[in-house]
Amino acid sequence: MDVTLLGKGRAALLCLFMVCLTGLLHAQQHTISSFSPSNANTGEVVTITGTNFSSITAVNFGGTAASSFTVVSTTRISATVAAGSSGSVTVVKTGFSNASSAGFVFSSYPTITRIISDYNGYWDTNTTTNNSVLPDNSHNLLAFTYGGTTYSTGVNNTLLTNRGVTYTSGSFKALPASLSGTTPASGASFFLAVGAKKDGSTTTANVTNANIRNLTPEALLVDGTNGLDLGTGYTNLPATALSSYTIKSIDPSKITDSEPDIVVTQIAAPSGSIDTFQFVKSDGTTLVGNAVTVSQGSVSKLGTWALDLFSYPVGVSYATVKPTAVSSTNTTREIRMVSFKLSDFGINGTNYNQIGFLKLTPSGTSDVAFIAYNANAINIPPVVTINTSATSSNICLSGTSPAYLSVNTISGSGASLSYSWEVSTNGGTSWSAVTNDSTYSGATTANLSITAGTNSYKYRATVYETATPSISAVSPEFTIVAQASSAIAGTINPGAADITMCLNDPAPTTTTLTVAPTGGVSTYSYQWQQSTTSATTGFSNISGANASTYDYPYSSLGTVWYRVIITSGCLNTTSLAVARKVITSGDSILSVTNNSRCNTGTVTLSATSVSGTSSNINWYAAETGGSSLGSNASFTTPSISSSTTYYAGTVTSSPTCNSVRRAVTATIASGITLSSTNFSVPSTTTVCPGSGSTVYVSTTALPDETYTVTYSVAGANTITNATASLTLVNGFGTFTTSALNTAGSNFMSISNVQNGAGCNFAPSSGNSNYIVVNAASVGGSIAGGATVCTGTNSTNLTLSGHTGSITKWQSSSSSDFSTGVSDIANTTTSLSASNLTATTYYRAVVANASCASANSSSATVTVSPTSVGGSVSGGTTVCTGTNSTDLTLNGNTGNVSKWQSSTSSDFSTGVSDISNTTTSYTATNLTATTYYRAVVTSGACDSANSSSATVTVNATSVGGSVS
Repeated sequence: MDVTLLGKGRAALLCLFMVCLTGLLHAQQHTISSFSPSNANTGEVVTITGTNFSSITAVNFGGTAASSFTVVSTTRISATVAAGSSGSVTVVKTGFSNASSAGFVFSSYPTITRIISDYNGYWDTNTTTNNSVLPDNSHNLLAFTYGGTTYSTGVNNTLLTNRGVTYTSGSFKALPASLSGTTPASGASFFLAVGAKKDGSTTTANVTNANIRNLTPEALLVDGTNGLDLGTGYTNLPATALSSYTIKSIDPSKITDSEPDIVVTQIAAPSGSIDTFQFVKSDGTTLVGNAVTVSQGSVSKLGTWALDLFSYPVGVSYATVKPTAVSSTNTTREIRMVSFKLSDFGINGTNYNQIGFLKLTPSGTSDVAFIAYNANAINIPPVVTINTSATSSNICLSGTSPAYLSVNTISGSGASLSYSWEVSTNGGTSWSAVTNDSTYSGATTANLSITAGTNSYKYRATVYETATPSISAVSPEFTIVAQASSAIAGTINPGAADITMCLNDPAPTTTTLTVAPTGGVSTYSYQWQQSTTSATTGFSNISGANASTYDYPYSSLGTVWYRVIITSGCLNTTSLAVARKVITSGDSILSVTNNSRCNTGTVTLSATSVSGTSSNINWYAAETGGSSLGSNASFTTPSISSSTTYYAGTVTSSPTCNSVRRAVTATIASGITLSSTNFSVPSTTTVCPGSGSTVYVSTTALPDETYTVTYSVAGANTITNATASLTLVNGFGTFTTSALNTAGSNFMSISNVQNGAGCNFAPSSGNSNYIVVNAASVGGSIAGGATVCTGTNSTNLTLSGHTGSITKWQSSSSSDFSTGVSDIANTTTSLSASNLTATTYYRAVVANASCASANSSSATVTVSPTSVGGSVSGGTTVCTGTNSTDLTLNGNTGNVSKWQSSTSSDFSTGVSDISNTTTSYTATNLTATTYYRAVVTSGACDSANSSSATVTVNATSVGGSVS
């Protein structure tokens, strides 16, 4: 027996040893390879990637434990930041050394972790996984995620809804900028930054392109829808260029909410320098609350964009300066954003009404596309400045003479503006309204013309937001000054030589006419004119062309002559030189078709032109320059072993016009490998049972064409190796899964993408996303139906057993709700129905997320009419003893609950209840006069007594005796 026990013990020890050895073999030292975002605020989630994430016991940020964490897989952890400090991210596993990675920054404010724009229709990127697509043109901010909540900007909420984005509706607009000072020296690297393709070309930068040449630093801060264009901005704004934004008012109810109020963009290379934002009083200097500072270098990037950089001339006002030269072509920079609440600035219920301005002191390395504000919380009036290039306020000493006053304006809301002018004849002591008459014209516009100016008179313009007249701003004052004059002259530059241009030339030699007059009274007003008749006749004024420069269009055919009338005080002249611009016709590419093959060989590409003339189409190896490789609608490449981009453009003669070339891709599939850096599934739509989810695909590796994707779904629903069609346009496309019938979370992955040539691409990563199927709406049931008496009544109804949110209640006079349906604005689970006068049916309407609504079962509130006792007939006189009388109730409303008899006519005494619920009663064998009535009850109403009937009982006749 002992030997047997010893054998068992050894077996047990051997088993224990093997278990420990197995555990040691499987449990290995863990590592951290990266984490994102690198900065976060309390409550925000950081994704940690690495190896051997099993049996993890703790996650710390800067020495502070995460408030919670989830080990998603052996290579990924999601951890929620608690209030803490900056430092290393540390992952703890018992029995092993801690794994740490430096560089985490604890943010004092909630961070922006995701942005959505309308680039190529829809662009979604975040700090954890930057979108691999690089925007290269203008695109507007649609939404951003701040503090874990996604807010729409109001630019296109419909698009967000259609894409299945869950968001809080907001209204954000760019702050209109008024930058002080002039542009710095060239060494300051103050550049115009625009999407690389905004000028029509990604390989060259064209400063004379119509989309580039007029972009002033102030204008580009408010371009795009709501001013929220992420594809234009400036870099390295000098610290001397202070910005002040007038604040009209603040909604005090918004001060303590969780919504962001100021959004700041950073679109180039950040540094450790600090931008300072502060609210100040109307004096422009006294601080209200506290200043807020931000160092964009510590903010996690949201994505990357492709851009061109253009330089500005030195020493010119930020309001008027325009780019003149190319600095960089098709380079890349990162996108970052930060946001602040009013409460972050120390604004509260006692000081908010002291605010006059929001003041920005740039760091000297500020790279801004726009600074936006929450229009639901802050009201911004228009920015109004004197238009110095158009204003002529000097008049001649010899007497009254014309003057022209003009203001530059930027709407604070992005909406239209209205104007009114005032004049002061006493140096500004009092003001009176200006109206259009023989002296004034343009009194309700940005430009006031004065036919006879008077020395020392002052003028000012008040500018209103048209939709909200209470939000307004007043311009600086204009003063009419009389001074000596001399002969006036001016010549247009470039001069009289004809300039021949091609229709919509992407990079014209020049499209600007300028004049630099001399003489007069030193200030000048201008009116440019054009003629399509000749150099001397047929001229008409060009509306709004009232500056010393004029940018003429070149988008229509024909010859146009231009001249300018220059007015200075009592003098005027028409330009001595007339510039003629002959715009000649060309052609352009209408569409292109990419093509592909699986391995080395030739590929046939095709294109069509606007004119339909195939011979105009030429093929090139580069976007600009180089010789034609051939002409016609189709082009067969030489044998190629890797994907190659060719370019199609049109060439017309007499004169020679070259169009913008469009890229056409010949794809060799064997050279393409899909990965998370060039292929992603940025989003899917949340659906209801029975519907397929729309899957959004973004790629920079595959050319635009139609593909067949193979995908699978696991989770609440199972779909294995199904196929769907995917058409890519600008690297972006969608496909729809088969119907998903079960509510719950699902994991969708793409296993293969096949092009039209039968070439297969298998994504190694970036090929998946989750699909949520919401539960179908369930109406539930209503309890509390009752019977009430008409008039004053109240019934409480309660909904239970439903799935989804209550959108409304409904009532109807019909049990099937076929007629008489009324909506009730109530989104709670209870409803009080009161003072009903007719039977009414109630139900709740319930909708779960975007699923079709469902109706609850109905509850009935039956309304009884008021009880009416009626009258009893049949009263009679009988002889005492044996007798019988039939009494009948008529005219009653309600049911008979009982009859009553009494020996008193007013039923005050001797009342007896009779168990009879019919409308008739037989009174028998009475020996004394008796009164009868019926008691009637209608539903829930109080009972009513009928009128009474009397059965008079006479004593038996007695003959008596005769004596």
